[in-house]
Amino acid sequence: DRVAPVHLNDFAFTADEIQLTALKEISVCDAQLNFLPAFIPRCTMIQSLSLNNNRFSELPEDICKCLTLLTELRLSHNNILEIPDSISLLTDLRVLALTGNQLTYVNEVIAECCTLLEELHVSNNQIQTLPINFSRCHETLKSLDLENNRMNKMPPVAVKLTQLTSLKLAGN
Repeated sequence: DRVAPVHLNDFAFTADEIQLTALKEISVCDAQLNFLPAFIPRCTMIQSLSLNNNRFSELPEDICKCLTLLTELRLSHNNILEIPDSISLLTDLRVLALTGNQLTYVNEVIAECCTLLEELHVSNNQIQTLPINFSRCHETLKSLDLENNRMNKMPPVAVKLTQLTSLKLAGN
């Protein structure tokens, strides 16, 4: 009695530019997407984008290039292998959720350029440590979820993150 999943790779979204630019939040989860629907990069004013539970193997470049006002980006439970350097274009980013992907490391450009980051969720990946430059996030990072990765010790940089109110390391 389960409803068959909807495939949105060929999804057509009809709206004029004014409607698209008025959108502040988009959520297209559980849609079996493996690439970004063409209408999303045209929504240049969105602040929150959730693409959880799809089939992305990489973070779509158009997200970073076109959606520079994002404060929240959620791409959990996909097949993403790495965080590209272009994430540096998302300078207003406050929440980054990449739980349940195939990440083996956290790109150091996040700490260099995403200076407002408050929450980083990268549990259930294959991460072994955090880059030392994550100490740059000491004034903003409040929540760090590293559960179920491949860390064999607490990341040394974690003690320098003085604003942390939540640090999750279980399952390492």
